[in-house]
Amino acid sequence: MLNYKKKLADADRCQFSRPVTGFLLDVRPKEEVVRGAIFSDALKRFEDGDSVTITEIKETCHEHGYSLFLTADGCCYVAVSHLMFLEESFNGVPQTVILRAS
Repeated sequence: MLNYKKKLADADRCQFSRPVTGFLLDVRPKEEVVRGAIFSDALKRFEDGDSVTITEIKETCHEHGYSLFLTADGCCYVAVSHLMFLEESFNGVPQTVILRAS
């Protein structure tokens, strides 16, 4: 994503209704979890750009045009961009086809 730093800065300027634990790029749902690259991890568990899986999502809401994922342990992750994809099998080989990134 060419302008990811600007997208992160724009999201960081928003006043969300709860403290933000981290910002996620290229968010993709996978069953009951979401995956993405995390930035500005308030808990200092991850480096910027690390791939993470967010589990135990209690609620999803929307603020300022962003999706927020609220977890059972009180964390709040802001989805800055989403990755749309299909998982298909071609000639018996599993493949992921990226359709669009926002």
